Amino acid sequence: MKDINPGLQQKLNSAYGWVVFPEVGKGGVGFGGGAFGRGEVYEQGKFVGYADITAGSLGPELGGQTYTEVVVFQNKGAMDNFKANHLTLSATASAVALKASADAQDTGVQEYDQGVAVYLQSGGGMMLEASIGGQQFTYQPADQA
Repeated sequence: MKDINPGLQQKLNSAYGWVVFPEVGKGGVGFGGGAFGRGEVYEQGKFVGYADITAGSLGPELGGQTYTEVVVFQNKGAMDNFKANHLTLSATASAVALKASADAQDTGVQEYDQGVAVYLQSGGGMMLEASIGGQQFTYQPADQA
């Protein structure tokens, strides 16, 4: 992801912490769907644990896809909120979708919203949807895994 968008590397360099979900699987049939992925959590550049991401959506959907997601925390407060399992991203949360053919004028730097920035990169598959939903995160410290 950093190769595709140098803005992500800039964000990580100045971030307090982040979580990387290398592969999130998403699928839907009919009037709803869901997604799940497992990732690694880093605080001040050091591995500190694991996280699960679950998502649900309502609306017409058909298909499946995978994607990579990186959630970046601006400060200790945002990181602590995540580690206490209080972070939920709503359908209105914005994300920077990374792509290989990014506009040269687009730095790809996502602004923080309440201390959190989200980056996505599509993996594969196809999904047709007109749905709304949200994401929930669950943190597990490395020493409890």
